[in-house]
Amino acid sequence: MKIHRPIAALLLAASLLASAAASAAPPTPPQEDALSATARDLFAKGAEAWNQRRYDECRASLLAAWSIKPYRQIAGNLGACEIKLGLYRDAAEHLSVLTRAAPDGKPAELSPEHRRLFDEALSKVAAVQIEVEPGATVLIDGKAVGQAPLSAPVYLEPGEHALEARTGTGAVTQISVRFEAGTQRKLLLHPQLPPAAEAPAAAAAAPPPPRPRRRRRRRRRTRGCATAW
Repeated sequence: MKIHRPIAALLLAASLLASAAASAAPPTPPQEDALSATARDLFAKGAEAWNQRRYDECRASLLAAWSIKPYRQIAGNLGACEIKLGLYRDAAEHLSVLTRAAPDGKPAELSPEHRRLFDEALSKVAAVQIEVEPGATVLIDGKAVGQAPLSAPVYLEPGEHALEARTGTGAVTQISVRFEAGTQRKLLLHPQLPPAAEAPAAAAAAPPPPRPRRRRRRRRRTRGCATAW
């Protein structure tokens, strides 16, 4: 059975890591062992689906494995599967994990094949670096993507998107921007407090009571005298 090179490399790395852990590291809790076993099973299912070109099943299995153990090797193979499905935004997001140092301090590892896949994904999406005051929540098209400072660019499908930033003090900013495929941009957002509500206008003074109307006296001319009525 033919296995995709990144997937085969991961299986080999997993076996080496397991051997090293068994000989040098203290035993892990049973729950951790169960989670690792589940992630390995899901990864194996993803590899089998890849070899049979069932890319939807491959992605589903790798996503489940990634949610349990977010290893960079899983992210790389997940990105390769998403390229096959034309999910370039998701592929760029997962492949970008390989361009950053690992939490344990290991340097970035991007093989020539993964670099080619990452470049292909970037040519189909926009990479946006969003800068805003620390602690602000960043939303795109109404969905929260994280709190500032964002550690990596946000990858967006080409087209118009609504960007928003909110702070804990109630300051907000909203802009709408159109992005082109294959572009990289940096946006600086400035949340501002909404204007204070205007005080209600003072009640108008009651109009003075109407003045009584004076009856006008009219004169009617009659022959020989004038009569008021």
